[in-house]
Amino acid sequence: MCHWCQISKFSTQQKYPITITNVVDTYELPGDFRFIDSNVYDGDVMPADDEFRVGCECESRSDCQYAGCHCLQDMDFDEDTQEKVYSYHSTGERKECLRGAKLDSRDPIYECHASCSCDENCVNRVVERGRRIPLNIFRTEDSRGWGMSYFDFCPIKNVNIARREIQSSY
Repeated sequence: MCHWCQISKFSTQQKYPITITNVVDTYELPGDFRFIDSNVYDGDVMPADDEFRVGCECESRSDCQYAGCHCLQDMDFDEDTQEKVYSYHSTGERKECLRGAKLDSRDPIYECHASCSCDENCVNRVVERGRRIPLNIFRTEDSRGWGMSYFDFCPIKNVNIARREIQSSY
């Protein structure tokens, strides 16, 4: 299936488009490059059975953030406030963006999921909602191959981090 055919099938393509640009040379994306919007299991890898997954039993969205959600049990505590260091901003213009301390850390991010009692709008279900920014796949000018950037405003103070280009090995 051609690249444009793959992209056009994404449910988010109208609102958060993916574009491909090359103003450097005549190369095209490799034919085996695949766009995906869900997990792809390869070979003998199988997803975990539903019975294996354990989720929280929180009754409201705020429980997942403040009341000892099982999914967040391994999060760090803020010594000053004695609250869990939550991975995402939950309100304001930075809602659903990673907190600054998480951007460059190697700390794991724990989220609620389909086996949890909370609903899909839980403040701790960000990745599950999918990509929410337009992307541009582009040919790099310095012979490093193909790269990816986003071209929409993301409310993060450090623009250098926000606009970082992620280079692929192509």
